[in-house]
Amino acid sequence: MLYLLSQFSDQFGPLRLFDYVTFRAGGAALTAFLIVLFGGPGTVRALKRFNVRASERLEGLVPEEFIDKAKSRTPCMGGVLLIGAVVISALLWTKLSGVISPALIIGCAGFALVGFWDDFIKVARHNRDGLPARWKFLLLAVVSVIVLWLFSQAEDLGALLLELHVPFCKEPVMHGVWLYGFELLVLLGSANAVNLTDGKDGLATGCTIFCCLAYAAFAYFTGHVVFARYLELSFVPGISEAVVFALAVVGGCIGFLWHNCHPAAMFMGDTGSLA
Repeated sequence: MLYLLSQFSDQFGPLRLFDYVTFRAGGAALTAFLIVLFGGPGTVRALKRFNVRASERLEGLVPEEFIDKAKSRTPCMGGVLLIGAVVISALLWTKLSGVISPALIIGCAGFALVGFWDDFIKVARHNRDGLPARWKFLLLAVVSVIVLWLFSQAEDLGALLLELHVPFCKEPVMHGVWLYGFELLVLLGSANAVNLTDGKDGLATGCTIFCCLAYAAFAYFTGHVVFARYLELSFVPGISEAVVFALAVVGGCIGFLWHNCHPAAMFMGDTGSLA
């Protein structure tokens, strides 16, 4: 929403900065970072007050001497703070007039809600398995289909979803409606990949920072007509808004890493890892 300030640049010149993707991406990263950094202590206290701790996942599966008992006392569901910061930052700094930003925000929030339900079952019912896998998969698939449908409504992006492009190749290597199935698999696989990575203090958070920086670079180059043509990439109008969202995730993760690095004050749980 802050990009609307650029409309008043005639009255105050520096406001034109809010029209630049790079400026808004930096602002999104800083906003998410500060929200998580300063909201962390209060979140940890609240999670401890409500005894938000997941059941020990390894109990009965591995010998007792290999289980870190301290982890079972560390509050989980810190993803509420992390994803909340990302969504707030994205709402403030992205252009909501197109399809890209709403699709990313809805996808992130939708996956977070599925993760929250999973965490809630683990905490409230002391069930280490959480939400049954078939229901989790179904709900994530529903959110993914909604996101893909929203992307298909974007200018020029709908046609590109039917094509598989490889960097530095001028023509698509594959095309067809079946690629929607592949894209659905990418969304589901990516979410669960982070979920599987999560487990050691700061591991998933640290990996996500570098991945999202790479995604931001991809989005910037494909959203810049000059760079896209030079690198022989498919130019996608409006995809630069994904840069702002990706940097919001990076900023939120850096802030969360302050509380999540060893020894972790809180874990993100499925609320954060799935999102």
